[in-house]
Amino acid sequence: MNKLEPCYNFSGINQGLSLVKNLPCILRINQESQTGSAEIILDVFPNPRIKIIVNFTADPKKIFGLINSEIELESVDGKKISAFLTERTSSTESGIVKIIFVPRKEPVQWIGNDETKIVKVIFHLFNFKETMGTSNTTKIIGNTHHLQPITELKSENWIVELENIIPDPFNELTQKGGYALTHVGCFYR
Repeated sequence: MNKLEPCYNFSGINQGLSLVKNLPCILRINQESQTGSAEIILDVFPNPRIKIIVNFTADPKKIFGLINSEIELESVDGKKISAFLTERTSSTESGIVKIIFVPRKEPVQWIGNDETKIVKVIFHLFNFKETMGTSNTTKIIGNTHHLQPITELKSENWIVELENIIPDPFNELTQKGGYALTHVGCFYR
């Protein structure tokens, strides 16, 4: 298997990241349809979770009426996601309304459908214990060579590989606490 790399640029301890931006979305506000733009973020601190941030423009005269409105997320990029509203903010000057939703269940199936056949999955582990690996490889960062443990588990149908993140975040996690990406893994047929 090729060396694994994180699918996203995790910048450090307790740092969340934007997974995707500028997705079209539809809200229901008091049973009326409203379009907007959504950003999906992975928030890791203080509680790891997916957040859906929706922005749309409203008539500044009607923004105060949104305070007690029933607001539901109908779809993001054409996909229905069951989510609950956690926060709403607005500007009466610009008319920009920002609403944050959290999915009712995770993981959120974003790609494919019930008929999709999975042949390879890449996953990220946060705060997972340091491993010695079943084998090692060398990763070069700048002018420095790092020994990178690889753990490989095999079954009849699947192979699971797990690699420690280099440079190693464990010392900083021990000193500061919090959440950080510690491993990238994949399983494949």
